[in-house]
Formats: sequence, C-alpha cells, structure tokens
Amino acid sequence: MSVVPYDGGANQKKGLTDGEVDVFVGTTQAAKDEVEAGTLIPILAMNDRPFEGFVTPNGAITVPTCAGESKAPELNAANDYASCILPAGGVLAVHKGTDQAFIDEMVEITKDVWNEPDYNEWIASILLNRFELYGDEAEAFINEACEKAINAYKNLSGQA
Repeated sequence: MSVVPYDGGANQKKGLTDGEVDVFVGTTQAAKDEVEAGTLIPILAMNDRPFEGFVTPNGAITVPTCAGESKAPELNAANDYASCILPAGGVLAVHKGTDQAFIDEMVEITKDVWNEPDYNEWIASILLNRFELYGDEAEAFINEACEKAINAYKNLSGQA
C-alpha cells in the first residue's frame, strides 16, 4: 500500500475518480454528491458510531464503523481500532496573551453563527455534525486528541 497525500477532499475525490488511488479517507461532504449518484461507495466510518446520513439511488444506507458495536464484520474482530479514531474539525485559535474581551467577542460571534438557522441547514445539508466546545473543555478535547494521535502513530508505525 502507498499513501498519496492530497490537499483537501476535492483533490482526494479526484484522485479516486481519476484512478490514481483505489480508496480515500475523507469527509462526508467530499463524497456526498457521488454517493447520491451511485458512483462512490462509502465502506467504513472512522468512528465508533455508524454513519447514517448517506442516501444512494437505492435509498438510505448505514456505513459500518472501524470500532464499537457497529464494527464492520470484514475487520479483524481481535483488533481494537478504537484508539485510531482521531477527532477532526475546525478550531478558532488566537495568540497566547490575546485580550480576553476580544476572545469573548469571537466566541459569541461563533455561537451566533452556529445558532443561525441558515448555517445549521447548510451544515446538515453537507452531512456535518454540530459539535461545539469552548474554553477549558475545548483545550482538554484538543489535548486528548493530540495524545490519541501520537499513540495511533506509535501503534501504526510499530513504535508502540
């Protein structure tokens, strides 16, 4: 197997449709249109919960997971892939020492955007989940995600 780096989901999808690669790991919105058209087949959710947002020409499908109760039966039942599920998403970040009033204003703007019905409808239309954390909760989440990524790298590279 060779790993081919691409810059973004659109380029990943193009690599797949052009025959440069046989599979890609990407976001739901990168493949949504092709799954709906029946030209791409989602095979695995990198999660411990199945993904139930895709609709194909034959109807709604559930994509099995790499861990948990919905783990794809094709995966080795003896292996626990849960430690390889890495959280992903966007982050609003500022330089250390930034004025707290500015930070608070940015957080309020972000919350206002998330609470805007048009934004929520758009997020739902591209099959993204609403997930927000702020302050200490966000920092703890990022620290845990970093630790998980380091451990996954060690496991997958044989350095564990």
